[in-house]
Amino acid sequence: MAGQTLWYGLSNVGGRFLNYFLTFLHTALFNTSEYGDVSIFYANAALLSILFTYGMETTYFRFAKDKEQNASVYSTGFMSLLLTTFIFSLALIFSRQPIADFMKVEKHPEWITWLAIIVAADTLAALPFAVLRQQNRPRKYATIKLA
Repeated sequence: MAGQTLWYGLSNVGGRFLNYFLTFLHTALFNTSEYGDVSIFYANAALLSILFTYGMETTYFRFAKDKEQNASVYSTGFMSLLLTTFIFSLALIFSRQPIADFMKVEKHPEWITWLAIIVAADTLAALPFAVLRQQNRPRKYATIKLA
């Protein structure tokens, strides 16, 4: 159990350290006001990630305990995530200019598009990562997560 905790923790902490080191790159590339805009996007990405996944990882762990239902639970959960992610992402992309105006980054509506694409990719990866955790494959989980 300690070994699994190490691998799962390493991948999460490693990703956060990478983000920390990217701060130096961001502050070199953006002026102070633009970097403030970027930090707002980080906060919104966290909120959107919660909304896009709507607790599906926890739901998967709850219902995938039975080996016979495992494939059915995964396919139902993934199809649900795929459909809602597609709808939510399209809504963000098609309304990117009003959202950019509201967030006061009207010069960069493409940032909204990138945010939608990144959150969508992260959402669609959530359930496969939950499967790796359920299958007790911490090394594979950590390797893929850090890559």
